[in-house]
Amino acid sequence: ATGRSAARLHVRVMAARDLPRMKAHRGTADAFVEASIGSRRLATPAARDSLYPTWPPETLVLVAKRVPGACVKFRVLDDRGRAEEPQLVGECAVDLTDLTDQKKRTRWLPLRRPADRRTAVAARRRLPEAFGLPGR
Repeated sequence: ATGRSAARLHVRVMAARDLPRMKAHRGTADAFVEASIGSRRLATPAARDSLYPTWPPETLVLVAKRVPGACVKFRVLDDRGRAEEPQLVGECAVDLTDLTDQKKRTRWLPLRRPADRRTAVAARRRLPEAFGLPGR
């Protein structure tokens, strides 16, 4: 912790499972995870050509203000290359008060379906169940 008003959150994104086919011609996704608190955003590298991606053991460190309702948001995106914006696969949020015990733990977080119709149509398979996050 960096004082009473702020805390450091260490997150390691490990894996996702059962992602939808975002690239119809290949039947895969090039998924990456973006974690954010407020305007601060960090992301994993893209895991290429997988519906069950894993990411290297890299820790994302976010600084969070301890205010009521503060949360860390996670978005799983499909990398579309330099020519296009990433496409949303799913998203979720964790209230920071759920992480106050400072214990390391692994948890799978369920993803919500994107609101964008175009993305929802591309995600014909069932919604990805979750992705693994051992946090601190």
